[in-house]
Amino acid sequence: DDSSRRTLAPGLETILTGVTDIIVDREQEDMWVTASLREATFSLPWIGWSKGRGIPASVAFQLLDRGSQTTLDQFNFKGDGFGATGRIDVGTDGLNAARLRQVSLNPGDNFSVDLSREGERFDIDVDGSLIDLRALMRHVRAQLQATGDPGDDTPVNIEARFRTVAGFNGETMRNVSASGRIRNGGIDSFSVTGVGASGMPFSVVINGQGAERRMRVEAFDAGEFLRFLDLYGQIQGGALGLDLTAASNGDLRGPLEIRDFRIFNEPALDRLVSTRPDETGSLRDAINRDLDLREVPFDSGVADLVFGSGSLDVSQAYIRGPLVGFAMQGRVFDRNNQTRITGTFLPAYGLNSIFAEIPLLGLLLGNGRDRGLIGVTFLLEGDFDQPRVTVNPLSVIAPGIFRNIFQFR
Repeated sequence: DDSSRRTLAPGLETILTGVTDIIVDREQEDMWVTASLREATFSLPWIGWSKGRGIPASVAFQLLDRGSQTTLDQFNFKGDGFGATGRIDVGTDGLNAARLRQVSLNPGDNFSVDLSREGERFDIDVDGSLIDLRALMRHVRAQLQATGDPGDDTPVNIEARFRTVAGFNGETMRNVSASGRIRNGGIDSFSVTGVGASGMPFSVVINGQGAERRMRVEAFDAGEFLRFLDLYGQIQGGALGLDLTAASNGDLRGPLEIRDFRIFNEPALDRLVSTRPDETGSLRDAINRDLDLREVPFDSGVADLVFGSGSLDVSQAYIRGPLVGFAMQGRVFDRNNQTRITGTFLPAYGLNSIFAEIPLLGLLLGNGRDRGLIGVTFLLEGDFDQPRVTVNPLSVIAPGIFRNIFQFR
């Protein structure tokens, strides 16, 4: 158990807790140890990875006891789809150093880790040909949304280089370089650059904590980047720019812009134009035009975003294209994965925008550049993955200047 293991190999509680069944073969002052980790938790808290209790795994090593330092030499940790070999040095106050090769946290991983300790700080250098970073990305999201007690306040510096990084939805990034600092239990700085499978580059830079946090994201294939992060899967192409600044309450606020992109096979969009605004027909019927929404081009999309603790709000959101356009605002998701977005859908956006460019006519009928002559107000609410669509039947025929009367509140 934890108590007896602290006597045998002090300091391992940083990464290992729970009951371990062991076999010890003693040779003079040194010992060979084989242990089952099935009923223990083995974790790397700095990157959000752990082997939980009940998952089969084993470890074998030569235990070299040198008084103030214990070395786990010829270390061999293995499980189904994960493992590592190398050497670990542990002192009376915890982990001191580790040199691990053939590291795999997920099936297919192949990288090495060199860890050293300077006082209270850990310096970690990682290099490899392939790593699956989905667990780490979930951990980073949780860190960005963390509030209250940060927990473990061990400072950590990380440098990493990978030839291939696997993300969500089958997407991969190449030639990825990253560096980061963890202070006071949270991310203090983080930067990563790389190239997508399409050949387009991306970069993410985060600096500061709390009210001092700043974040800049650039991706020259927005669809690929968003699928990799599992944020949105229905965009193709596009150049994305996002600048966020922390507010006094810890929220991250700032503008998002995406240019020259396409949205394909979006169920909510299809449900919107298929929803019947009255008893006689759908939106397609109301504008007397067949809208093919399997793949819709857009020139630009802009929005003001607010990332709260477990939530995302959007305002002043305008998506403009030659076929359709949108104006939206509301809550994209909350902690319960619920959404509530109101807005105006503008079919034939290119034609509508002509009216807005005529000074007086645009003011009276178009209601501004992003509120076209023909359109319909709508409400998306419910589960984020499959929201309900409600259309206001009166707004289909209302000129832009009157449409605000019919907007959902």
